[in-house]
Amino acid sequence: MNAQNKRKLLKSKNINNKKLEKISQLNTDERKKMYDDVKNGDKVITDPVEKAILDANKLWDDIKQKVKDGDEFCELDDNKKVEYYQGTEFKQFYTTYPIVCRYMICMGQFSTKAFRRFLVKSVNFAKQPVSREKGYNEEQWIQRQADYIRYLWESYQNVHFDKKDSNNIWDHAYKMLKKEFADFRKMHEDISAKLKEDKKLNKKELVKEMIERMSDKDEELSKELLEKLKGLKKTDC
Repeated sequence: MNAQNKRKLLKSKNINNKKLEKISQLNTDERKKMYDDVKNGDKVITDPVEKAILDANKLWDDIKQKVKDGDEFCELDDNKKVEYYQGTEFKQFYTTYPIVCRYMICMGQFSTKAFRRFLVKSVNFAKQPVSREKGYNEEQWIQRQADYIRYLWESYQNVHFDKKDSNNIWDHAYKMLKKEFADFRKMHEDISAKLKEDKKLNKKELVKEMIERMSDKDEELSKELLEKLKGLKKTDC
């Protein structure tokens, strides 16, 4: 990278950091006004990273307000809490950033700085040539989620932390997510196999039913022919 490109990159980072600081330094009422301005179209945000950060802070503020008010939401179990937010305006945000949201909703943890680091790294990796290797996208997704969990952990450390501990956090998160994907895939395969077997059984039952119906029909036809034959014999006499 030449000196000019380095200066452009540094300038871009400084601008993004200032935007991040601005959002982080606003008080609750000021951020609420910004949310409303964006929602009403009075403020337009074209930078996807800035928009994601704003949406994340909006969700985080909503959760903190519920906790502050002693809302009945706080008494729900984790799955019910997640279900609640999946039925709100934050549904799309949850779908896009499930790990970020789960840590907010279920564990009460969020860091704008950690989220921005995660977003920037995700964007940078997205710019790389896409590998055609099987499972590449899944692997990248898992690694980026592990990155966020590491960044979040680092943001909550009040003293200088050992890089080894940070790496251990990443490894643990990576293995946990990898196992979740493997368990989900196994469950999907088991369900597919069960449906396939049920389909075979259903097909066998259908064939059996058709044969039985045909037998019944044959019996009816035989009776009908027999009656006709009897009628013919009477006519001949």
